[in-house]
Amino acid sequence: MIEELYKWLWSRIGGRPWTYIFRDNQKKHPLLWLLGFGALGIVLGHIFW
Repeated sequence: MIEELYKWLWSRIGGRPWTYIFRDNQKKHPLLWLLGFGALGIVLGHIFW
């Protein structure tokens, strides 16, 4: 079942691994990723500090 889900996802995203998609997106929008991880760090810091 998991194998079928993986094959379906693989065909839906154009046959490229998720890591390549994230890497390409991060290269296109570095400021957005930086702000997103910064915000996530702030939120987690407030929750778990």
